[in-house]
Amino acid sequence: MVAALLTRSLMAASRTNVGIPIQRLAVVSMDTGMLRYSDDRSRQFYEQAMARIGATPGVESVALATRVPFSVNYNRWEIWIPNRHQPGAHGDTIEVTTVSPEYFATIGVPIVAGRGFAYSDRPETPRVAVINEAFARRYWPGQSAIGQTFRTRGSEGPVFEIVGVAADHKVLTVNEPPTPFLHIARTQRPNSYSAIIARTAGDADALLRDMRRQLLALDPNVVFVENQTMQAEVATTMFGTRASAWLVACVGAMAMLLAAVGLYGVIGYSVARRTREIGIRMAIGARPASVLGLVMRQGLSVAGAGLLIGAILAVIGALLASRALYGVGAADPVSWGSAALVVLGVSALANLVPAWRAARVDPSIALRTE
Repeated sequence: MVAALLTRSLMAASRTNVGIPIQRLAVVSMDTGMLRYSDDRSRQFYEQAMARIGATPGVESVALATRVPFSVNYNRWEIWIPNRHQPGAHGDTIEVTTVSPEYFATIGVPIVAGRGFAYSDRPETPRVAVINEAFARRYWPGQSAIGQTFRTRGSEGPVFEIVGVAADHKVLTVNEPPTPFLHIARTQRPNSYSAIIARTAGDADALLRDMRRQLLALDPNVVFVENQTMQAEVATTMFGTRASAWLVACVGAMAMLLAAVGLYGVIGYSVARRTREIGIRMAIGARPASVLGLVMRQGLSVAGAGLLIGAILAVIGALLASRALYGVGAADPVSWGSAALVVLGVSALANLVPAWRAARVDPSIALRTE
């Protein structure tokens, strides 16, 4: 039962719209600090990398980000918002990434209000930020977030002005509710660590190979931290659910096999004990089909009792697993129905051999059985 629920949940998660067209996107990340680059050398490296990858045939756009959606490279800031957080008090922790101006167009997330980043956003200009719709709804419900401000590193820290609102998309996992997400301009806060994100008109895996080749041509000592397509990034986040579904399914299959062997033994033993009775029934006119039905009913009645007890335990298991489900509830009728049909089907197969043997009993031999 739990295996059926987890499998249905995995199928629902696989069909979820994550808010980003993840096809044809490739991601390669690195840290130029590992190469002991200066700030200027690091900036030149990423500029050259973007130029070389952007010139690769089929590439539509290239961007930089310190963190891409679904990445295991978590990054959070504590922010303070005027009239919401008191001086000296703790702020709110928000998921954050630092991105280049091409980022939103490359990953396919539209700006729904205000503007995105521009190369005119420099370290010496006022700090700007782009938030997502979930961020705006949480802190400024019913009003425009454009022009609002927040601080970082304390209630007296640097001030950032919100200049744009991006559409919501999944940030950590495919089954999360809308998550507030903060974007900071990379042109104002350069970073030695960055992921290069490229969108191609062709195959993302082929683009990934081209990206690695271009980056190694710039510096053969570069070390790749992330190195996969965006589809692979998303699949990685579902590994836990997929592994749980397979594990529970394997355990359930073994339990089902043991139950089927046990049921076969019980019914087979019962048929052997009733051989004389079956012979008498057939001697006075019972047809093989009626004998077959008699034994099958006996076996299925045992299976039915086991199914009832198992259903009670399955309710407990489903409730325990409910927090791990996505897109289906613990009372999902398809999961319950399919699990019940599997149990009854296996039980019927376990009963069929003893029942078939009983239907083929020779009355003359059975009547001589002690």
